[in-house]
Amino acid sequence: MKFERSVADPCAYTRPHKDGQLYLTVHVDDMLLISPSDDARLWFEKDMESQFTITKQVNELSYLGMTVKKSKNGIIVHQRGYIDSMVSKYQADRESKTTSPTSADFLTYDDKDDKVDTTKYLGIVMSLMFLARFTRADVLMPVTFLATKSADPRQKDYNKAMKILNYVVATKSRHLTFRSNVDLRLAAYSDASHMLHADAKGHGGIIVTFGGTIVATKSFKMKLVTKSSTESELVAVEESVPYVLWILSLLQDLGLETKKPVKLLQDNLSAIGIIQNGGSFNRSKHMVARYGFVKQHMELGDVAFEHCPGEVMPADMLTKPLDGSRIKKLSELVNLVDD
Repeated sequence: MKFERSVADPCAYTRPHKDGQLYLTVHVDDMLLISPSDDARLWFEKDMESQFTITKQVNELSYLGMTVKKSKNGIIVHQRGYIDSMVSKYQADRESKTTSPTSADFLTYDDKDDKVDTTKYLGIVMSLMFLARFTRADVLMPVTFLATKSADPRQKDYNKAMKILNYVVATKSRHLTFRSNVDLRLAAYSDASHMLHADAKGHGGIIVTFGGTIVATKSFKMKLVTKSSTESELVAVEESVPYVLWILSLLQDLGLETKKPVKLLQDNLSAIGIIQNGGSFNRSKHMVARYGFVKQHMELGDVAFEHCPGEVMPADMLTKPLDGSRIKKLSELVNLVDD
């Protein structure tokens, strides 16, 4: 059919049509087509039907557990059907009023607590991870934390996973909104919490937005012990730049080049200062490679740093447990909103 495969993502394809560009993503035998017109869509469907029996959904459709729906001002994406299936599978509270996914003791671990079946534990944690990675970044941090306990899960860990699920049920109306009347600029937010884990390792968070809405997230336990909060922030920044470069490459493949440099927003002025101006060799020589990599892409014009006050830093919800009201406010900044 003469579609051209993306270099950045081998499951993404494009093809010119007289009415505009066709975009196609493929996952096994599921396809998502973005078409410039009904004529272009019908041409694609007719060609596919000459070889396969296909099931079609238009304008409101289900794709990889997500519902994708056109609205008056753009596109809405949610996973309410997937959440309902989790409620049935894990016997969650259908009428949950849970106001926060975490509690004061969330980061604690008790190796004297009763063990729980690993398969059972992985089932609920990975189901929550699928949801969090696609449409519910507001619970990605606590789910990521629970994933670090997969080798030796305890009953309290499973109870924490159920608390997250009950919170998701209580906030089931939350969804991503991609607005059609905005400038499609790429931006990235990077944040970190120093020494969050019991082994003194920090936790980082990255949010990438396109047109103001989340398109990529990462919440991760750092692989090394950092010596200061500034160094923790530098680790998170270094992790964020490859995400930005990859999405820039993908957008270029799709013919949707965005303006550069991409804003990389950070709330730690010391980290920004080291990247822009270099650090003291005596105090920060162990970080040279990290800020050298980032600085190189600043000089190439790929990214530019901008300070973002901590109170409006959406990536903060990916770095530490927060209460529900704080999560809601940060989520709204990146178009993860309630009905």
